[in-house]
Amino acid sequence: MSIKEIVLDLGTYPIPAKIDRFLQEADKRCDAFFASNGHARIPRYIPGDAAILYAAMAKVIEFDLHLGRVYCEWGSGIGIGACLAAFLGLQAYGIEIEPELVDIAQTLAADFNLDVQFVCGSYFPDGLEAYAAQGGDVLMEPLHSLANWAYAGMDATLDEVDIFHVYPWPHEQEMMLSLFDAVAVEGAVLIAYYGEGEMCVYRRVG
Repeated sequence: MSIKEIVLDLGTYPIPAKIDRFLQEADKRCDAFFASNGHARIPRYIPGDAAILYAAMAKVIEFDLHLGRVYCEWGSGIGIGACLAAFLGLQAYGIEIEPELVDIAQTLAADFNLDVQFVCGSYFPDGLEAYAAQGGDVLMEPLHSLANWAYAGMDATLDEVDIFHVYPWPHEQEMMLSLFDAVAVEGAVLIAYYGEGEMCVYRRVG
């Protein structure tokens, strides 16, 4: 893989009051989703740690580690990460396969006047070949060049995305790194949350 990890000390990053208010409201809507038996309907949805994600995005921007200002979240859930990206001035996109979650995300963004584009669909682009690897992970190999490829309904193309974010299941971690390696432009950044406060940042270097 042509990926290099970027070591960042996230520590305790200060959260502005307006973003703290947003996160409190997002928590309420997440709680309401689960209270409505949402986990039974969509068992694979588990929210990440919004505070540490905000810290990672803010530091990537603070240290000018990104090429530009286009953000794309793979598996955006109720839209918290993509909304945080919009708060930080990024052109934000969220890719989510569950229509119910997309509806919640669009309402959340609209209620805070955030310009976020959510796409309902899979984040695996057409034209990728999946194959099994040791340990059961599925790796991705392009069948053809994915330059100028975009998700249906997304204005930006993959080679215009500067910051990706994903919260994969443990058995999907290697697969998501492989996906990033397959579709990202050189210099793009991936912020990957692995659970329990573990956030890793990677750069596509070749």
